[in-house]
Amino acid sequence: MKVILLLIFFPAIAYSNTSIEGRLSLSKTGYEKLKSFMDPQVKIRMDYYIDAFDGNNLILNNAEQPVKLRVKHSLKKTKYQISKVNKSQAHTCGNYFLSVSERETHQNKLEPFQTTRLKDYFKNSLDAIATLENNVLDQLNNFQSFVFSFLQVGTHLLDRELNGKRYILSPTHYTRKSILKKSIVSPDKGSVEFSVRIVTDFDFNNTPFESYEVEFEPEKPELWTPAGLAAFGCSTLKLDQLNSSDVQDTRMDRRNLTLKQLRKIGF
Repeated sequence: MKVILLLIFFPAIAYSNTSIEGRLSLSKTGYEKLKSFMDPQVKIRMDYYIDAFDGNNLILNNAEQPVKLRVKHSLKKTKYQISKVNKSQAHTCGNYFLSVSERETHQNKLEPFQTTRLKDYFKNSLDAIATLENNVLDQLNNFQSFVFSFLQVGTHLLDRELNGKRYILSPTHYTRKSILKKSIVSPDKGSVEFSVRIVTDFDFNNTPFESYEVEFEPEKPELWTPAGLAAFGCSTLKLDQLNSSDVQDTRMDRRNLTLKQLRKIGF
């Protein structure tokens, strides 16, 4: 009797979609109030941000419609994501304004060996930027080559901004996100996933900076208008009852710190 082994290889899962997302910046007291609404299990995710440096500016972040390129790494999976904000609006919630963004998003899975290499290239490049080593451009060239080796879906968003321009891809910063989630079903439009987050940003010197936020995103974005999603998020989490001390945008854009350092390398 012969035993035949069938080896089945599953391709990486890639997808593209249009999403809609609500967001509000919080202070620590606001975070403490809202986390009681969430499920207790904490999920940790690391995000690694990448941009294109042209010798003076970061091209993707400064585009007319900013493009975000990052790698999202958690315990269970790693994926890269390329996204572009098509429209962003502010909607009233009590005395505050919720930001609701409509995005074009593309993402694809990274294999474990790619994740390991990405983290190594990312760290080596940020270290070279921090110390302005003589080989900083070599490090960035190696980083760029590796990034382009795994990019598949969504590259048209990069091409639209980068074609014909002189640039080099560079890491800008990374974040550690401690996330509490809860899915809540609306009466007629499916579930909406809410999350409150502690976001710790690290610049090229690995200096941490902590901020807080709440985000909410529907499972079926095509059923929602920005105003409808803002109203649902506001009422469901009772965001309109937060105090002024609970709502505070303390974020600092770590990209700008890296940009100042990149301008010293003479690219």
